[in-house]
Amino acid sequence: MAAPLLYNGVLGPRATAPSVAPAPIPGEDALPPSARAVLAAVRARRGLDHRGLVEEAHLPARTVRHAVARLKSEGLVTSRVSLRDGRRSHFFPVADQETSTATS
Repeated sequence: MAAPLLYNGVLGPRATAPSVAPAPIPGEDALPPSARAVLAAVRARRGLDHRGLVEEAHLPARTVRHAVARLKSEGLVTSRVSLRDGRRSHFFPVADQETSTATS
């Protein structure tokens, strides 16, 4: 008999098999959970600004700022200044930034 599946840490009828996650980047396991959540949000919805990351990751604004700084220092995330509002930045995974620059 197969082991019961968990749904958000709880056994239940909504339990599903885990989806195939992208291959982890070396050093990604050393990130704190908040930074991993922000990285997942950046990968899921490329080009989000800070407010969008707060909503997508369900974390406080200060935590997202700290996580983005950590991800940028690790070289996993990059930012571009918004063309509409120079006070805002949009965040992208580094691999996407490199491929979009190479194709342009």
